[in-house]
Amino acid sequence: MRQPRRGAGAAAATAARVGRAAGAVLAVAGVALAAAGLVVPGLFVLAYLVWTRAEPERWEAAVAEERRRLRGGETLRRHGVLPVRALAAHPDVPLGQLARRLAPRRVHVVLVAGPELEVLGVLDERALHEGLRALGPRATVGQLLRR
Repeated sequence: MRQPRRGAGAAAATAARVGRAAGAVLAVAGVALAAAGLVVPGLFVLAYLVWTRAEPERWEAAVAEERRRLRGGETLRRHGVLPVRALAAHPDVPLGQLARRLAPRRVHVVLVAGPELEVLGVLDERALHEGLRALGPRATVGQLLRR
């Protein structure tokens, strides 16, 4: 029986999980070899690189998929409105926490709201992705908006 097609974002998320698993397997193999008296430093470096590059790859695929949707713009041209999924966040929320909340919900836009629920700004997936790369997961949404 044929499997239904998956989007690039879902495929990239699966690839990221496989990449993390491969990195973990390489690290375990390095530890096992070290326990047997054969230290292979390159194996640990490779495990680290595979592990750390897996997650950004998923974000890059999600950004590319969103760009493709916007470039195609058939829905926007035809109906004048492009539906997007949104999420609201407080400026004190760490970027890493926001990213974890975005991914499973397939959210495309984050409204940053203050204490009185006033909109302080809007972030798209690309801005969040770039903020994570530049500032790290512990930086806050407010820091990204001020950047």
